[in-house]
Amino acid sequence: KDCVDFAVAAGADKIYAKGHEVLEKYPLHTAIWLMRRLREGLPETDAALFPVSEKTIDQFRGLYNEKMADIPVASTMTMVDSEKLLSRGAGYFVHRGDDLLGIGIIADDKIEAIAGTRPGVGADVMRALCSGLYSDQIVLEVASTNIPALRLYEKLGFCKTSEVLCW
Repeated sequence: KDCVDFAVAAGADKIYAKGHEVLEKYPLHTAIWLMRRLREGLPETDAALFPVSEKTIDQFRGLYNEKMADIPVASTMTMVDSEKLLSRGAGYFVHRGDDLLGIGIIADDKIEAIAGTRPGVGADVMRALCSGLYSDQIVLEVASTNIPALRLYEKLGFCKTSEVLCW
């Protein structure tokens, strides 16, 4: 009851309490892990980065929201988020020729988000995003519940270095 009262006071539009069927798809505990690897030794890719523009932001947001919809605890991108992304110049499409492999967000020498358009392209999308970073150390955050992403990052040589958030 205290949690529900707090959520109402904080302005929550919807509140789900223990036992509600909506909560069945969400874990009771999620951690956000910081993962790192050195750039050295990361295989290159022939996939290329194309910055998101005002003309392509709607396509980017639609693809982002579609791909993140099935990932537990992933956020969605709103119009306001899109405007911020454009102002930061942080969003990218990843292509191999005319083939769209995925999208990603990189900023401040950190990979903030990645999504492939289909199974099997994640490693190339990651390698392309890494090529847009300047630091010798590549950093990203991932939810403990995002098992496919964790497997990909570990396959590419990323190691969990700390837990930065837990709820």
